[in-house]
Amino acid sequence: MLPDANWSESGFLKEIVDSTTPPPPPLFASEIDDIRYCSRSSRAIILHNFGMGGSDDTNWRFQACFQSFCDRFELEQKWQSAKNYSQENPSSTLFIIAVIAMCSFPIFCFLAFAIGSLIIGFTVFLFIEGTVLTIATFLLGGALFFASLFSVGFSIFAVMAVYTFSTAQKIITRVSSKDPKPEVECDSTQKDK
Repeated sequence: MLPDANWSESGFLKEIVDSTTPPPPPLFASEIDDIRYCSRSSRAIILHNFGMGGSDDTNWRFQACFQSFCDRFELEQKWQSAKNYSQENPSSTLFIIAVIAMCSFPIFCFLAFAIGSLIIGFTVFLFIEGTVLTIATFLLGGALFFASLFSVGFSIFAVMAVYTFSTAQKIITRVSSKDPKPEVECDSTQKDK
């Protein structure tokens, strides 16, 4: 007799143990009397198998939704009838599986090509666009730097020129308004003249 598998709460195989370890929980919820009364680890394994996790309320909602889906489409009965058919007709089951696999191969190839093209195209776009934006940023930054340097330099020159002109005008005005009259010292000899 083969040993059973011991499943961890994360849904992965923890270790191979003897047959005293209980098997993992069933796949369909209808095989369980009521999911609310299952152990927490069984619920975690069931929900992990379907890629879900969370609080007990979330788990219960998901389980109810999944149960409703299975009941609406009668998945459990269809699965059981497919298992019965495969046991009764193994050669035709193998043929059906091979046909489905061969028909789905081109679809998977196309999807892989399309998704790969999108990923590569997006990545290349990011690299090219990033390079263009980087170069444009440096060019614009350099142009703005030199323009601001020129602007600041010209502004300083203009302010200094206006200040110098204003100061020179004040000096000239002050000097010209004082019209100095030559003060000549008079001698007594010069007064007679």
